[in-house]
Amino acid sequence: MHAAPRTVYLFCLWLVLGLSTPLGVSVAPAEELAASGDKAFTEAEQKILADIRSYLDGLNGASGRFLQISPQGDTSTGAFVMLRPGYIRFDYAPPSQLTVVSNGKTLAVQEDAKSDVDRYPVKATPLPLFWGEQPALAATQYVEAIFRSPGIVEIILRDPEGDTPGQLTLGFDYPRPKLRSWRVVDAQGQVVTILLRDVLARNDLDASLFILKSRRTGPSGKRK
Repeated sequence: MHAAPRTVYLFCLWLVLGLSTPLGVSVAPAEELAASGDKAFTEAEQKILADIRSYLDGLNGASGRFLQISPQGDTSTGAFVMLRPGYIRFDYAPPSQLTVVSNGKTLAVQEDAKSDVDRYPVKATPLPLFWGEQPALAATQYVEAIFRSPGIVEIILRDPEGDTPGQLTLGFDYPRPKLRSWRVVDAQGQVVTILLRDVLARNDLDASLFILKSRRTGPSGKRK
């Protein structure tokens, strides 16, 4: 079922690559995590962070398919490509015609082939927390909590200064790390989740894939 426009824009503005219920793991609400202030990670948790950092540092690019779950439970599917640092492209499958592209600085959103492109600053989204030049996983103060269950690790990230809004949860296969999901919670508590499938490491992606131009045509049939 195609997500409503408000849901689509919620995802675009809070762009993050999570399970709505992470394999039986109960995640504390954002306010409880923020209040805990407990950043004393165990030796096992420090090893998990080191393993995930190493995996992300070695992941220059990736491609695969995704399933998006809206706050209302609606679902959308499509294909994605990612290129470090900060480049992401999501092409939604019909009936949606949505395309979302980040070039590392701006997030471009086009609802369909006849629509203009809307652009937003990437720094206003949680994307830099894990897919920027210096992922937040490299700085322990961004890590709110780490949860592990058989075969999976989830890491909750939040900007302690509040400059990057929202809360981001990344899901990985573990102990052989592989990005598999993410979930974002906005300031109103709305949740958008993305499940990744058929994820492949890629070293052949070109930056031209991450350029989105307006495709609206005028009376002459030429692009505006």
